[in-house]
Amino acid sequence: MSKPSQLPRWAETAGGTPAANIVAPNGGKQDTGYTTGGDVPTSGVLNWLFNTILAWVKYINGVFETATAALEVTGAADRAGVAATGGTGNSPGVTAIGGATDGDGLTSLGTGHGVGLRVFGGASTYGTVGGEGIVATAGGGPGIKCVGNATRAPLNLAPQTAPSSLNDGDMWYDATDHALKVRVLGVTKTVTVT
Repeated sequence: MSKPSQLPRWAETAGGTPAANIVAPNGGKQDTGYTTGGDVPTSGVLNWLFNTILAWVKYINGVFETATAALEVTGAADRAGVAATGGTGNSPGVTAIGGATDGDGLTSLGTGHGVGLRVFGGASTYGTVGGEGIVATAGGGPGIKCVGNATRAPLNLAPQTAPSSLNDGDMWYDATDHALKVRVLGVTKTVTVT
């Protein structure tokens, strides 16, 4: 379905000037609406209804006209722009598939001290490990590719104490020993830099 070429303009000139005969119904009438066999809506009230619908259509149309993506959502104050929760049966909260050639499935950019993408693992189990924050499966390319720039490293592991529940393949930067550690065959190994 293609986008309509014309807005449902009503009680408003082409230049955007509202008509004089726009009358908002009182709160009680807005609660109940018009009933069968009751009073008849006036032209002013009908103009108010259609003109309000027009205002919202123009607002939503403007959001999409100025967006830099097919869907652009901006959170307000402490609210997330998008909150996605997976359903039952291990279904994902978000599935992002890149377009043809070099199209990214998901691009996330933090501003100021804001995090571009923050992912928390779930509480339930998935296989033998707790609910993962991110599962990246390689296709024609790597599962995860980190690209740095002239001033920032592509990947940073925040220092922490050793996790209490370890699995083979786990990696962390130990805040106590100031060393990079990895779990291999049930044993914690320290990465030695030479």
